[in-house]
Amino acid sequence: MLGKPSVVEAEFAVDVVNGGLRLRSRRIALRAGGLRLPMPLVLRPVIELSERFDDTLDRQRVELYVDLPLIGRVYEYSGTFTYRIVSEYLRSTRGN
Repeated sequence: MLGKPSVVEAEFAVDVVNGGLRLRSRRIALRAGGLRLPMPLVLRPVIELSERFDDTLDRQRVELYVDLPLIGRVYEYSGTFTYRIVSEYLRSTRGN
């Protein structure tokens, strides 16, 4: 489920492609109170996210696409980032 409060529920197919992670939406539902409303195929966005390490840049690369069946691509993002693992102890002493 995505967000707080959880309004969108998404199920993803997960694959490893060319050494990177790929997620592709399979089902999406909207939640309202106690109701769960599956989105019909004709309205359901297709969300695809890929993440892999880019050896050339020495960074993680991420790409995200959102397509709507009747409209086409409505959102696209591509970028890179670095990350580090910091222990809880260091985080609390540094204020990060």
